[in-house]
Amino acid sequence: MRPVIERWAESVRQYDLGDIGRPNRFIMDAQVGPMNFRDTGGPWQAIDEKISDPDGETFSARFSKLPYIFRIGEDSHRRFYPDRNNDQAWIQFEKFFPNMGTPIKNGNVWTWDFTHISISLEIQFLGVKLSFILKDTLAPNSLSIPFTMKGLVRQGAFLLLSGIPVVLLRRPLAIDSAGTERALNVSFGAGTVQLNLDTASLVYPIVIDPTLDLTPEVSGDDGHWRTNGSLFENNTTACLFGRTSNLPINSWFRYTGVGGLTGSTINVSYMQLYGYATGGAPEAYIDADDSEAPVAPTSAADANTKAHTTANVRWDGALTVGVYNDSPSINTIIQEIADSYDPAVIQILIMGEGVGDASYNQVRTIDNGTLFPKLHT
Repeated sequence: MRPVIERWAESVRQYDLGDIGRPNRFIMDAQVGPMNFRDTGGPWQAIDEKISDPDGETFSARFSKLPYIFRIGEDSHRRFYPDRNNDQAWIQFEKFFPNMGTPIKNGNVWTWDFTHISISLEIQFLGVKLSFILKDTLAPNSLSIPFTMKGLVRQGAFLLLSGIPVVLLRRPLAIDSAGTERALNVSFGAGTVQLNLDTASLVYPIVIDPTLDLTPEVSGDDGHWRTNGSLFENNTTACLFGRTSNLPINSWFRYTGVGGLTGSTINVSYMQLYGYATGGAPEAYIDADDSEAPVAPTSAADANTKAHTTANVRWDGALTVGVYNDSPSINTIIQEIADSYDPAVIQILIMGEGVGDASYNQVRTIDNGTLFPKLHT
């Protein structure tokens, strides 16, 4: 199975099956979010967040098989280059405490463990996730992290490069051991970011996970909405389809960088969604946005205006939580799109149906950071 690199894109890989006795057959894999990266003028390469190389200056490791570059030292000081082809634009965070000790390294996850607090850094496809575990009441509930920048301008929680948002520092959320969620107070000073958590009534241990996200605009490429307009979310870590609060709820998944489908016969195609939660006996059907270059919806009203393909496929029943679930074949849907257009983008829609209060499937989205929705054709 030969990779057809010239037909790869940021979120798509294509393979030729001719060398295994299946001439004129191709496989296309896509996902919401990047699968590949490239340097200026170079070929596409597969992302691999677990690979790092020894580094110099004051850093010990360099993660560079990503759309960005991330460098880190043993004492936790780290530098993030949002544009891997521009080494003059970066943000650097200094170490958390004066004495950090030696980290525990597990591929792309580095952990510093102390008596009352544990700190982990996870290098992901789209950014860097920082997690604090407050073990008991002696753990600090406030933290000041010094940082420096070069070539970037901060505007609120966004970092801009030449006026374009390239990094988003998500507002941290704390979750205690009883499942209670509480937002942290975040403030920026002169070269510092201050995190403060009101721990009153929270049950230890408490997990806090601020994330530094690359290309925040792709966050809206999946999400869910209610047709009556009472709910619309495009930046949540899990989305729903089926029925909740006695109302149907729908999801969208937008795959970019598609190519080579026009004139093709679609023999195999299905989605892969990572199950997060389920309830009741969900009912739904799959179709697609019937346009050549569909744009992600920005409101429930906008989502309701999307044209739907004639072809649709039922996807009823509860998904399995904690694994990727394959949808039924969506050949007829993708074939209709391929016959109508030369699509560069495919936007799958899953429309909730059924009766009752809580019959739904909940699946991970691009905002989860790793368990992206996938499309196989």
